Amino acid sequence: MRIIWMTFGLAAGFSGVAGAQQVDVTGGELRFGYERAFGDDRGGDTPSKTSLEGAMSFGLGANFAAQADLALDRYNADGDYGQAIGLHGAYAISPLTHVGAFGGYERAGDADVTYFGGEVAVDTGVTAIEGYVMAASEHDSGVDGTVWGLDGHQEITPRLDLGGRLNLGRFDDDRDVTRLAATAGYALTPAARVEAELGTADVDVPGLGRSDGAYVGVQATFTFGPGQGATFGRRGLLDLLPGG
Repeated sequence: MRIIWMTFGLAAGFSGVAGAQQVDVTGGELRFGYERAFGDDRGGDTPSKTSLEGAMSFGLGANFAAQADLALDRYNADGDYGQAIGLHGAYAISPLTHVGAFGGYERAGDADVTYFGGEVAVDTGVTAIEGYVMAASEHDSGVDGTVWGLDGHQEITPRLDLGGRLNLGRFDDDRDVTRLAATAGYALTPAARVEAELGTADVDVPGLGRSDGAYVGVQATFTFGPGQGATFGRRGLLDLLPGG
């Protein structure tokens, strides 16, 4: 219920901004993903996650923009669902470089997470890089932490790109978060792309779950709008868990 009220709050906020100045939809994305962990020693089903994500960007004048994110994850091992909502504010330093701030809320099982941070994205059309730092709190357990993230890709041919991602974090009670992966993407059309990911994750956050070992993932992304896509990627702790 809380995530629904936050969605209404974001909509009201955009309505207020729209009353003050022209707001244009500049781009958006719809993503379908599947991740599967390997080598998990908990027994039973192999942990996996199926995700549906959406993002939409709004122009707020010449250099300012906002982006709204929504996500729904299903964790097969726990039979549970995760829900996430986020909001970014961005400033275009140049047509290729954006800096921003973000915040959001996630819920999965008995866990309630809020997060906020800063980010930067550079996209030359051939090379794309994103970096961020995020502070997150899981309220039921009172655990707080900080996560750093870096990901990107380099175009090899007009359709094929290679890249990777790195996430490092530290939480209370000496809990560390590490996720490292290599990626390969292929453009099916100018508006449709598939990406495969192979990596390792060591994530343990109270209430959200635990993943320790190798994983494989695949994601299909469909873009739309004048800008053909969103400015920033997904944030939050649920994004770090390959399965649960």
